[in-house]
Amino acid sequence: MKRDEFARGVWQGTGPFARVTRGALAPASWMFTAASSARTALYRLGMLQPQRLATPIVSIGNLRVGGSGKTPLVIWLVERLKAAGGNVVVVSRGYGRGHDVLTVFTSDSTSPESLTAVAPCCSGYEYVHVREDGRTELRTSRAEAADEAVLVAARTGAPVVVATDRVLACRAAESLFRPDLIVLDDGFQHLRLARDIDVVLVSEDDLHARTLPAGPLRERATALERADYIIRTDGDGDGPTLLRRPDALFGRDGERIGDARDLSGKRVVAVAGVAAPERFESMLDDLGANRLATLRFDDHHRYDIADRGSIASAAAEADCIVTTEKDMVTLRPLFRADPRLVALRLQAELNGADSLLERIARLDARNSGLHHRGFGLAACPYSGSAIGPQSRVSGMKESRKTREPGQGRTARGGAA
Repeated sequence: MKRDEFARGVWQGTGPFARVTRGALAPASWMFTAASSARTALYRLGMLQPQRLATPIVSIGNLRVGGSGKTPLVIWLVERLKAAGGNVVVVSRGYGRGHDVLTVFTSDSTSPESLTAVAPCCSGYEYVHVREDGRTELRTSRAEAADEAVLVAARTGAPVVVATDRVLACRAAESLFRPDLIVLDDGFQHLRLARDIDVVLVSEDDLHARTLPAGPLRERATALERADYIIRTDGDGDGPTLLRRPDALFGRDGERIGDARDLSGKRVVAVAGVAAPERFESMLDDLGANRLATLRFDDHHRYDIADRGSIASAAAEADCIVTTEKDMVTLRPLFRADPRLVALRLQAELNGADSLLERIARLDARNSGLHHRGFGLAACPYSGSAIGPQSRVSGMKESRKTREPGQGRTARGGAA
């Protein structure tokens, strides 16, 4: 049994083993919650101060470990801001990377000489050229492509700066690209860095789950009081909702080879190394695909030759091997001679996005010396009338009601 699958069984299971295990882990969850709450209180009381940058920062985060739609939302937001004329950079911690390595993923094939100057506290730095088709050209010997960073850079054309120290990563982004805006991926719990807007993805399950290790939550639902915008991922409740719909099929070379509905009636093998593989499998079923086998791997799994053998064996009678765009990043080199490997692209849609985009349009750089062109969202089709105050999350007590965007927070994203 895979690690992620075991964890989901403990967190969501209804059998005796799951219940007993959750009970045994409850004291550890209480201690984890107490430590998290104490840390948040230190920032709220001003005993710890967040680092503030000149460039506006919009954080996309959630409450739980694993996927909740952050990457699709980051891609959706960056695409719209770039279409409106904005110079946007994405900053991420990455996954399973060295603690002191700064990595820049960009469509620019020329490594800037200034890269050595922006990482004085790092033992090394990497520069990875990401082509539009999703392939990477490694510019340093230590480069190790991160699947989500490569996916975001390939889909949006925006630079992605990855480092465990996200303050350092943001300062590097400022120095290298002089952006109008930084989109911070998975930044809700990173209180060390001040943000202008905190966007949090949440599902109904998040409102009732336990904190780590007895559950998947990094913080309790009360932490949503810090959020500026809450976006539902399950379609329940009022307010903005993130929808992810199957859109198209892409081959190993990044070329579009058909629509998602072309899978109808095809014999397929599903391969997924994501946090919620059941969603991916359900999409294939809804498209009418005939799933011969399903191979689940842990989130961010690094595929190897042994995995290729297992997949090829399961797909002996299959018309195609269908995977996610994220998994395609690491599967592509292993299937150079098998044209049956395809990635199912999902198209994100955000219902009720007007107020978020309007507020981003009002952001301005703190330092007038920064290159700042603005986004021109007032003239784009996404800047209709605001949807008004953020809706209260279904199932939350009245005392947790979210504030109007911008209320209860200092001007630069710190706690009030």
